[in-house]
Amino acid sequence: RRDLEFIFLTSATDALAVLNTQDIGAVFTDVMMPGVSGRDLLDIIQRDHAGVPVVMLTGKASSIDVVVDCMKAGACDYLSKPVAYDRLKEAMEKAIQLKSENQSSASGTGPNRKSGSSAESVGNWWLGESAKSMI
Repeated sequence: RRDLEFIFLTSATDALAVLNTQDIGAVFTDVMMPGVSGRDLLDIIQRDHAGVPVVMLTGKASSIDVVVDCMKAGACDYLSKPVAYDRLKEAMEKAIQLKSENQSSASGTGPNRKSGSSAESVGNWWLGESAKSMI
């Protein structure tokens, strides 16, 4: 069992402020948000916070082009709401693994380094306001 801390925020601006001050394990964000969109947030995270996995969520029927665009831009997964618990858990575990690999690469210990599964090893998680309803 992993001990994870979730941070619920209501805007991309708030998420960026948290990303600038804390070690975040992953970001789960809606594609469509007021102000800075989830797609724009993905670009900013890829540019300024490389190594933080981003999982995109949507409650709208998305064209395959939107999904492919997000994945090409660096999203580690793309979920349609409502999200089944097993699918959400799978996306979280994938993001944990990716974060661990990113930390290993950054520290020069390689992808085969064994890392713990504590909250300290993966940091916090940010879930946008719209993601709260699926948990």
